[in-house]
Amino acid sequence: MLVKDSFDCLDYGGEWVNKEQNFDNVINDSFVTLTNVMSTEGWIGVMLDAVDSVAINQEPQRENKPLAVFYFMLFIIFGHLFVLNMFVGVVVGCFIQEKETLELNHLLTSWQSDWCSVLIYLYKRKPLVVYS
Repeated sequence: MLVKDSFDCLDYGGEWVNKEQNFDNVINDSFVTLTNVMSTEGWIGVMLDAVDSVAINQEPQRENKPLAVFYFMLFIIFGHLFVLNMFVGVVVGCFIQEKETLELNHLLTSWQSDWCSVLIYLYKRKPLVVYS
């Protein structure tokens, strides 16, 4: 019987433990991880783990994939600044539209709406006190 030169046949009784945020499962893990990265919550740790990754069942090597940094930077720029802010803009726009619908302002004519705006402005003003 031949003995292998590699350490594949040695078992020290350990097991591989994945990080909480990983890319092992496309539907569950990757989507949640990229959503967390898009919200800029803990994205640096995920980026450093991706840079140090090697292959399946191999221990990480420091700075193995330096180009992964550019992927995360581009993802932060496009994911956070554009997609997330557009989502927030749509939510705020829908909130304003529903608020106006509940206040029944859509039933007023333009003249009545202007009159209400003038009344609101006048009620907010304080009277001018003249001392003689």
